[in-house]
Amino acid sequence: MMERRTARRFEIVVPVMCWGSAAKCFHGRTRDLSTSGIYLIANCELEPNEWLLLLMKFPGLLPDENNSLLWAYCRVVRIEQTGVDGEGSIGIGTMVEQYTLPLCTSATVRSAVTESHSDAA
Repeated sequence: MMERRTARRFEIVVPVMCWGSAAKCFHGRTRDLSTSGIYLIANCELEPNEWLLLLMKFPGLLPDENNSLLWAYCRVVRIEQTGVDGEGSIGIGTMVEQYTLPLCTSATVRSAVTESHSDAA
């Protein structure tokens, strides 16, 4: 199979909160990401071409922040139905339309991302 990716991928695992166009809020984690795509692992049924809004927490993304938030607006391009992590989770390949750094970060949202990730563990 010919490689179609245009951007280098980085193996980065961070917690994410997700809002799908047809699904309620759910949580997961990234497996890898690039400037053009994010692969995540979650326990939510999605469809190709569905739109997602992802909220990711990165440690020290900005110099004055211990933990920074990053929004990504994505489209699902691939679903792997097999249990990716041995617990029935699915793999979701997305294409990023836009990344956005929030102008101000909220301790409430930040703690929600942290708590949802710890619940998944």
